[in-house]
Amino acid sequence: LAKCIRGNELVSQRYDAYLRKSVKYCTCTTKALVYLHEGCLEWVIHCDVKPQNVHLNKDFQPKVADFGLCKLFDK
Repeated sequence: LAKCIRGNELVSQRYDAYLRKSVKYCTCTTKALVYLHEGCLEWVIHCDVKPQNVHLNKDFQPKVADFGLCKLFDK
C-alpha cells in the first residue's frame, strides 16, 4: 500500500510540474501577444496563432513565430 501511495505522490508531483510549466508557457505567450497588440508603434495582429507557431528557445522560453499572415495597423 505504501508503495502505491508513494507512486501516486510521484504522479501528482509530475502533474504539478507539468501544470506549472504549461501555465508559464501560456502566460509568456499571452504577454508576447499583448506586446504585439499594445506595445509596438503599430498594432501587430498575428492572424495565425497556434501551437506550431510558438517555439521554445534554448532556455525554454516560448517565442511567437511565423508572422507571414500578420497585419499591421496604425495606432
